[in-house]
Amino acid sequence: MRKIEKLIIHCSASTYKDQDAAWIDKIHREERGFSSIGYHAFIRYDGVVEAGRPEWQAGAHCQGRNSTSIGVCLAGLREYTEAQMVSLRSLLIELKRKYPDATLHGHCEFSNKECPAFDVTEIKKFYLEN
Repeated sequence: MRKIEKLIIHCSASTYKDQDAAWIDKIHREERGFSSIGYHAFIRYDGVVEAGRPEWQAGAHCQGRNSTSIGVCLAGLREYTEAQMVSLRSLLIELKRKYPDATLHGHCEFSNKECPAFDVTEIKKFYLEN
């Protein structure tokens, strides 16, 4: 079992309306040469949470931190639905139960990217309180 130290939130950086985990998986395989989708969970615009890589497997979402983190990706760029945010909060509660010592981060904390393109302060506060 991997030791999970961080939960890292990402965005797909795309406004394509039909995004799903299969679409991201295809991009990651074809354009980045990954063996599969790099994230462990993907949240579609309608709030449906889809599984990506199994949690026991290291992700491919945050260079230098993949072996000890879980990657969660929201469909979109700068604009997210309320359904996505409700699902994100529910997923974070579930992940905190599994990995109580894990800290929550936006991908931008570890890279020179805008990802997840929203201020994660409020979601971090929610995570710490629940």
